[in-house]
Parts: sequence; structure tokens; C-alpha cells
Amino acid sequence: GTSYQVMDWLSRRTAAGAAFDVAHFPDWQGHGYFSALARRMFTPGLRRTRVVVMVHGPLAWARASNAQRLDTLEDLESDFLEQNTVRLAETLVSPSRYLLRWMERDAGWELPPPHRVFVQPYTMPRAAREAVEAARRRAAAPS
Repeated sequence: GTSYQVMDWLSRRTAAGAAFDVAHFPDWQGHGYFSALARRMFTPGLRRTRVVVMVHGPLAWARASNAQRLDTLEDLESDFLEQNTVRLAETLVSPSRYLLRWMERDAGWELPPPHRVFVQPYTMPRAAREAVEAARRRAAAPS
């Protein structure tokens, strides 16, 4: 799948002399799994590439939030790839502490050491944020 194709592309490019300081991946479907694994196995060319993973909402979390299960082979494959992409990341970034707690405590995922895990909330333009806050105030106001 995509994860293997990305690792193959990175490996071929580095073998041809390209250098990558950082390879940045989403958690979704584990696109970074084979690249992170190759980096961990000291694949030539990838030794100096830092693997950064940004979590947004893994499949298991989305399903649990909707009272659904991982019930197909594809679901289980995605779950494996997502969990292990996170586990192998050199740097992990999450939009919230909540999601990190869910992965580690509720789902039993292994996260990188705490000094390599960061929370970076999503940014929102001021006008959009003000519109959301105004809508919340209107919704909370007595009718």
C-alpha cells in the first residue's frame, strides 16, 4: 500500500543522493509506518531523516467515538499501521492532550518518550474564532 510506496520512494531518492532532514506523516492509515521502520533499522540514507508524526484521529478513536468496532481486515490493518507509525515516530505531535491520553490509556498504544511528544493545537484565523465564539454565545443565550 501507500506506506510501502512512500518508504520505497524515500529509499530510492536517498540512494540517488537526495537528503531529507524530516519526513512528516499523518497517523491516518499508517502512511509513515514502513519509512519509520526503515529509519529504525538504519536503512542507508534514512539514518539522518527525522520521522515526525502528527496525529489527527486514528481509525480506532473515530470508531470508538461512534460506538463502532474495527470489524474488517482492512480496519485491523489500518489500526496496526497507525499504532506502529506512532510507536516508531521520533517526534509525535498531537492537537490535544486528550487524544494522547486516549491513545495511551484507553487504547493501550505505546507512545514515544514524553520528551519527544508535543501538543500543538490547531490554529484558527481570528475572524473564524470570533464567529465560533459568537455562535456559542447565541446558542447559550436564553430564548
